[in-house]
Amino acid sequence: MIHIVTTHVGDDRWIELQLRHVRRHTREAHRTWAALDGAATSLADRFDHVEPSRGRVGANLNHLATLVGAEADPADLLVFLDGDAFPVGDWITAARGWLARFELAAVRRDENLGDPQSHQLFCVTTVGFWQRIGGDWRPGPRWVSYAGRAETDHGARVLRILNGAGLAWHPILRSNRRDLHPLWFGIYGDVVYHHGAGFRAPASRLAGAQFGHLPVPLARAARWRAERGARRASETVYRRLLAGDELIDELMTFPNQAD
Repeated sequence: MIHIVTTHVGDDRWIELQLRHVRRHTREAHRTWAALDGAATSLADRFDHVEPSRGRVGANLNHLATLVGAEADPADLLVFLDGDAFPVGDWITAARGWLARFELAAVRRDENLGDPQSHQLFCVTTVGFWQRIGGDWRPGPRWVSYAGRAETDHGARVLRILNGAGLAWHPILRSNRRDLHPLWFGIYGDVVYHHGAGFRAPASRLAGAQFGHLPVPLARAARWRAERGARRASETVYRRLLAGDELIDELMTFPNQAD
């Protein structure tokens, strides 16, 4: 059995899109587990198991993983998936290959100022391994980004646990052949799409670092313009995703193959 854990907070517009791709690319027995609140609760019947949101992403994922562990076989696959992420290829074959060499594989967003941690947007392991290490998606420990600032995010505690135990993991890296944005609208490992900021304003540490050399008023204005542009792009990309897989194909195709 494969257990897919996700969360949709305050917005239901990603649910049908996500589950459509989950069904298409998960051709083994699987169950979907979700933490929902707000408008997302109107589509609760689309999932196999639903819990009310506990607010923060890390708390939601930890709680759902505990529930999965209480009834699943330790050898079952456990998959964490952001609400605005979904598979776009044969992820199961890829995952079994990764897990033959490592006990956990997850997206690592090097493009986000060198983030070193496993990211919950897509992470695959086994129920038994997650229980054994006491997996915890809450932020906490910090690292120094490429911009020279101390940062933390979801996955920081997972990274500390793995490093502390001397356990290697497989990083799944951005594989876009075409980039509409340096951070958002990413394909990872040719098997999963992540929209980015699907439930919030598209502000990012990357954008902040790009304008950090400017005087504060100019930097603030530049970040506002960048966020406004990213918001417009986000809506355009979302509408194209709803229309079908043409955009995904573009992101995964080398430019000279499509020209």
